[in-house]
Amino acid sequence: MSALRFTTKLLATAAAAATAVTLPAGAALADSDAPYARAAASVRANGTLEHGKNIVSSYKAGTGSYCVQVGSDIKLGNAVVLATPGSSRAILGVVAGPTGTCHSRTDTVTVYSWAYNAAMLDTSFHLSIP
Repeated sequence: MSALRFTTKLLATAAAAATAVTLPAGAALADSDAPYARAAASVRANGTLEHGKNIVSSYKAGTGSYCVQVGSDIKLGNAVVLATPGSSRAILGVVAGPTGTCHSRTDTVTVYSWAYNAAMLDTSFHLSIP
């Protein structure tokens, strides 16, 4: 591949990524079927599911602890699960598999949220399984 062709592809990819980043906050999943994700969710700080794809339910299990149940066609055993906090004050941890927090369910992702001082923190978040 020539350097010019490589540069052109790289710029096109960067432009597409920049466009995706500039979507309005609520429009990413509400107006899209998340074509590049097998499952995706926007979860509010109180645990309610705002919108999603291949998500059965979500709930808040406790302060800073959330359970997100995925559809039956999603196998969490070999899934890569990504989560992004809705607040710059939060750090997220994700467990793709059974936890005591979510009643040992094999179809549920557990999301934990902490503040920078290590205290559990309620926050909204976005979850994706590519």
